[in-house]
Amino acid sequence: MAHKINSYMAMVVACIVAAAIAAPAQQAGQAPAGAVPNGEAGTRSNYITTGVSVSSTFDNNALNTAGPSGRVLDELVTINPHVQFQLDRPRTDWGLSYSPGFAFSQNAPQTAANSELLSSTFMHRFTPRLNLSLFNDFSITTSGYDQYQASVSDTNVPVAERPNSSLLLIGVKRQQSVTGGSMAYALDKHSQLTFGGSYTSLSFNQPSNSGLNLLDSTTYSAHAGYTHQRSARHTLGVEYSASRLVTQNGTFTMLSHTASVTSNFAISAKQSLSLFAGPQISTSTGTYPFGLVTAISFRAVSWTAGGQYSLQVGRNRIALGAVRQVSDGAGISPAVRLTSANLGLTRSLARAWDASLAGQYSLNDPLVSAAGLRPYQFWSAQAGVTRKFAAGMSFSVSYWRTQQEGNLIGLLPMGSIDHNRAIVTVAYDLTHSLGK
Repeated sequence: MAHKINSYMAMVVACIVAAAIAAPAQQAGQAPAGAVPNGEAGTRSNYITTGVSVSSTFDNNALNTAGPSGRVLDELVTINPHVQFQLDRPRTDWGLSYSPGFAFSQNAPQTAANSELLSSTFMHRFTPRLNLSLFNDFSITTSGYDQYQASVSDTNVPVAERPNSSLLLIGVKRQQSVTGGSMAYALDKHSQLTFGGSYTSLSFNQPSNSGLNLLDSTTYSAHAGYTHQRSARHTLGVEYSASRLVTQNGTFTMLSHTASVTSNFAISAKQSLSLFAGPQISTSTGTYPFGLVTAISFRAVSWTAGGQYSLQVGRNRIALGAVRQVSDGAGISPAVRLTSANLGLTRSLARAWDASLAGQYSLNDPLVSAAGLRPYQFWSAQAGVTRKFAAGMSFSVSYWRTQQEGNLIGLLPMGSIDHNRAIVTVAYDLTHSLGK
């Protein structure tokens, strides 16, 4: 098996190197390799980026085992072709990206499965006053790292509408889809109305002998708001939103209403801050699974809040985000009160070197008081460096650690599960202009 994996690795790396050697002859009408031409208002451009990345990963806990004993060490080779298309028009912007993944494992065949990531954004300006924006994120994953990559792509989704991604699974096919959009109408130069909504679907194809009892769920949400620009740097608004969460084919449902105040600050050209906060009322009916509680019907009032901060200083970029709200239970509970925070740091060390650091923390509190229900926590951290070469080639080394503790369902004791992963990646990207 090891010889087979190494053969795959050598074959694909050879293809990448050969393509890179042939690429420097930039043809007429072809954009520089690896460069993404950003469309500007009033311009017309089309481009497509194609490429492939090959990763070799060492995992010290391939089977997600709790505790120090019984761990399986594994080396995983992953091949990820990808394609990205971007269309820019004076009134329309459309982006589409797709990346399948093919994994080959030495010691854990459960992780040797294919994955798919698809994301799309669309924006159209009907008139100077009326704009439409749409987004879609779809993923099929089987390994924990694929799930991490899928959660990274959720940045297209507004923070209050993102699904709960604080559960790392191994050997279980997880399918997630988030689709939504919003319409904005400018009342005048400084005020606008917004309307929108989203649909989220989460399902698991779990082996019958896994004993996991993971929960499928569907979430529908809608929102309406008003914002007013009080100054060149500050915009204040109010928003009402409603969401309906359905778990296990309707056996458990929850309806939430939220009224919040929003505040956006354009602190400078390279620094911004957005905040929201307000009360949230949740009403739940149905049957709680696993026999912990039979029929339930309760109403809970809590507060919800969140925000995002970004800063660009020279070669450094900092991004912070946090949210507290009622959410789906990521498959291990019908619904939870989720408190989540994330951090991202990037720095250009030199002309061809980049470094990155990222972290996430999530606390899932059960909404129902019952024996066996305890808060569930998830941590993840990642650090890496990337070296860019001519003709779209790049080489990166990264380290990823995750830890999850606790249990939201009494029939699935987790204890403490941690992963350490070392990842080496070789990638090649080529961008072509498709004309105007």
